[in-house]
Amino acid sequence: MKNTVLIIYLLILTINGKAQNKNHIYLAGGFGGTFISMSSFNGETAYSIGGGGAMLFNNAFYIGGFGQGSSDISKITSNIEGYKNYVIQTEFGGVWLGYILRPSKRWDFDLSTQVAWGEVSLDNIDQRQKYYDKVFVIIPGFSINYRLTYMMKLQIFINYTAFNKVNLIKYSNKDFSGLSYGIRVMFGVF
Repeated sequence: MKNTVLIIYLLILTINGKAQNKNHIYLAGGFGGTFISMSSFNGETAYSIGGGGAMLFNNAFYIGGFGQGSSDISKITSNIEGYKNYVIQTEFGGVWLGYILRPSKRWDFDLSTQVAWGEVSLDNIDQRQKYYDKVFVIIPGFSINYRLTYMMKLQIFINYTAFNKVNLIKYSNKDFSGLSYGIRVMFGVF
C-alpha cells in the first residue's frame, strides 16, 4: 500500500508541474534506446545494461517503461561463506517518468524517476542452484543530454538506486542500494 501511494504521489507531482501551463497536453513524440550503468557492489564495479522508451508530452514531460539487468561484463560473486561460487545478479523493470528542462536546446537536462519490480539473486550455474528474492526499486535520477542529431541524443546520467524488500540469505536493502552512473543513447522525436 505504501508503495502504491508513493507511485501515485510521484505521478501527480510530475503532472502537476506541467498542468500550470494553460495549454492542453499533447503528444509531441517519443523516444527509445539503450544504456549501460555502473555501480559498486562488494568493492567491485558492477555493470548493468538495459533499455527503455517513452511517449513525450508537450516537449517536456514523458512517461514510459524500462528494464535492466546485470551484465556478464563483470561477474560479481558473493562474499558470504558457503555461497562464494554464486554470482550476484539483479533484474528489474517498470515505469519511467521524467521532465526535460530546456527541451528545445542542443544541451538539455532531465529529471526522472523510475519505479520497478524485479528480483535479486545468487546463481550457481555449475550446480544449477539459484536463490532469489522479489524486490521493489525506486530510482530518482538526473541526466545531462546532448542532441547529436534531430533524432539522436547522448545522455550522461547519475541515479540513486533504492532497493526495497531485499531479504536474500544475509543480504539486505543497503547491500544493493547506492549511486549508479552511466550513458544512454536515445533515438526518437524529442
